[in-house]
Amino acid sequence: SFTFGDISRFALSILNNEMLRKEISSSFDYIMVDEYQDTSDVQEAIIKALDNNNVYMVGDVKQSIYAFRNANCDIFQQKYERYKSHNGGEAIELSDSFRSYEKMVNDVNSIFIKLFNKDDNPIDYSKGHKLIAANEEIKACIANNQDYGIKVYSYARTDDPYEDEAKLIANDIINKIKSGYKVYHRGVGLVSCGFKDFAIIMQSGTSFDSYARIFNEKGIPINVIKEQKLSTSDVGYTIKNLIATFYYIKQGIYDEDFIHSFSSVARSFLIRYEDQKLYDLLTKNEFFQSDLFIKIENLVNKYGDSSLNEIFLKLCEEFNIYNKLSTLGKFDDNAMLIGNLYTQIAQMDDLGFKLEDVINYFDDLQSAKEDLKSKNTDLNKDAVVLMTIHMSKGLEYPICYFPEFRKEFNRSDKNTAFIVSNKYGILLPNVGINKEDNLLISLFKRRYDESDYEEKMRLLYVALTRPIQEAIIPLDFSENKQIVNIKTSRNFQQMLHFYGFDEAYRYEYDSTPIDFAISENLPSKVKVIEDKIEIKSNIIVKKKASKENLDGEEIKDVLEFGSRLHYLLEIFDFGKKDYSFIQEKYMIKYIKNVVNCGLFYNIREDKLLHEFEFYDEKNQVNGIIDALLIKENEIDIIDFKLKKIDDENYDKQLRVYYDYISQISGDKEIKMYLVSAITGEVREVGKKL
Repeated sequence: SFTFGDISRFALSILNNEMLRKEISSSFDYIMVDEYQDTSDVQEAIIKALDNNNVYMVGDVKQSIYAFRNANCDIFQQKYERYKSHNGGEAIELSDSFRSYEKMVNDVNSIFIKLFNKDDNPIDYSKGHKLIAANEEIKACIANNQDYGIKVYSYARTDDPYEDEAKLIANDIINKIKSGYKVYHRGVGLVSCGFKDFAIIMQSGTSFDSYARIFNEKGIPINVIKEQKLSTSDVGYTIKNLIATFYYIKQGIYDEDFIHSFSSVARSFLIRYEDQKLYDLLTKNEFFQSDLFIKIENLVNKYGDSSLNEIFLKLCEEFNIYNKLSTLGKFDDNAMLIGNLYTQIAQMDDLGFKLEDVINYFDDLQSAKEDLKSKNTDLNKDAVVLMTIHMSKGLEYPICYFPEFRKEFNRSDKNTAFIVSNKYGILLPNVGINKEDNLLISLFKRRYDESDYEEKMRLLYVALTRPIQEAIIPLDFSENKQIVNIKTSRNFQQMLHFYGFDEAYRYEYDSTPIDFAISENLPSKVKVIEDKIEIKSNIIVKKKASKENLDGEEIKDVLEFGSRLHYLLEIFDFGKKDYSFIQEKYMIKYIKNVVNCGLFYNIREDKLLHEFEFYDEKNQVNGIIDALLIKENEIDIIDFKLKKIDDENYDKQLRVYYDYISQISGDKEIKMYLVSAITGEVREVGKKL
């Protein structure tokens, strides 16, 4: 397999042939390049080779934030300066901003006319870079009772400032929704805000799980936008090996590669063979008699000559993959990964790939230390969006929060033992007694810090130009430390503090949270654990959907229906039985089927734990229980399904839950139930009700 870098170099080598270069160059009337500020040296060489005085480039050097992908913003900047002087081309400056309110635009200009200056940065913001608010519709929609622009919220630090900021943001979102805060929607005007009008934008994704947990505790739906790698995901790795095992059995190949893929599937969340059983199968060469081998062999006999699409879907169906995701947690992320993997398999199918090609592709990726990445991009559901600055590029939201400005920049790359520099060549460390950096390494590190500072400045610009009307920055003012040179800033907070922007935009706000649970417009969500049972677990955002008889066109619809139904059951108050908040009226009958099934007769909400996540250290299993009903002398484990509840795999799943709850339940009796939301049927595991 070849990386994009390889492909670019191959293309350039072709263009080194003058005859081919002229033929290819003459075939283009115009060459248009978007995001030109992110051009690499190799890409620029290709463009130059094809240039026939017909190249049109669009970009913004202030938004060049991909140095780690070899983007060289100096290419843009140098050409921009020449073209402004009518040397080799013409520069057309596009300064109008059609995204943001005038106050937001003015605040951004005020900050970056100081930060982007000719002394500290190659970019001179005062010359051609200032934004002009040009959206007349936005100007006509300003709400008189609201403040817009950049706001700095100060908070009193506790032992965990990052969690302080998460709670501050959650409370502010709740308060804005409760008060009917107005936001601008393009073509509509001002409307009362909803969850999807808020975005939380961070430098990295290290705190994403903490935000998911805190927001779920507050009853706020959150949509985490992040990339997953196939090789580091249990689900992706298992599916890859399941496809490989199917292929090896089809070909009659039982070598080391087969043993590896077979063992991986057998040990995975799909099968969970015990170590001793798997060891015996392999050492005694008895895997041919195993249930797993026989099951895959039967699928090979039925679908071995089918399309890649059908093979993938049948494997998902026969191994009940979607239902078994509940034992892993992070359902949304894993379901999204499966959906993206399905899309990639479908594309391979369209290109005429065979099963062998898919296996070879996976192997080549592994050999080249590359990976398939799955990106969760479900931006349509009504949920607060959480993402990194890099992922936010090109997007916009009415209100954006920027936490963790106190987090130090990661500059560990400059401390690697062996350094490769375009300017200084290959740099080797000193050996022996003298461990100090030599002159070239010292020069490299100095330039590295300056270049990284410049990129971080551009990263800050990208972040603060995402909001339509408000940019909210939580800051712990006790952390402010004056620095002599802004280029030595170790975080965004120091950048803002250097010119006093933290104080200039300091905003006095009411941090008292409105009680979300008693909102007339939003569902209540109360979790109280009875004193007699100690359950050590965090309850975080997780949603599950049953999926049976997978059909390619139905995957997304069924997943969305199942996820939405489980979410509504999670936040529904089984005590009050108030259905008024449910927007999809057709969903109400399914919620009623569950609520009125008999298990929840005359109960209080504080006796019910929704989406209870646990980790069983004894058995090394984690999972999420849809509902735990805590009674005086009894604990009911309740699992919600869509329709079919007589599958024995569900019984196995419930017994996994039982094993954990029995460890912490004391003398209480434990019962297990399956409930069908479609029919209202209830089954106690082991007998019919």
